[in-house]
Amino acid sequence: MSLPSLEIHIPISPTPTFFRMVHTLVGSLRHFGGAYSNAPVILTIGDDVIQDKQVAKDYPWLKEMGIECRWLDLDLYKRDIYYATALHRFAHPTKADMMLLMDADMVVARSFEDLVVKLHREQKFGGTIA
Repeated sequence: MSLPSLEIHIPISPTPTFFRMVHTLVGSLRHFGGAYSNAPVILTIGDDVIQDKQVAKDYPWLKEMGIECRWLDLDLYKRDIYYATALHRFAHPTKADMMLLMDADMVVARSFEDLVVKLHREQKFGGTIA
């Protein structure tokens, strides 16, 4: 049986703390994520100023770990602040069968193929409060 494809979306502010959390989360995914250890990780970043070149310079491991950064539209961010960053993940076009929406302060402790397969098979939206 083939597994459904998966993208992982994480909303952040461009601060050193958030980038440390992302580094830890994606490191745990790459190590413990099983069949999804190489799933694409997409950051939705919101701030008053788009600093994509500075972020790429300050955090070269983003590219090395296969992390894509998508900056939130400035007007949308200024209107809705971090709510826009979290909600805009739902507006991204995706090529994957499934999307996993995570907060940056999580880690992957074991593979989770069974959960992705179950939700895909049942066509459900799953969620939990950490």
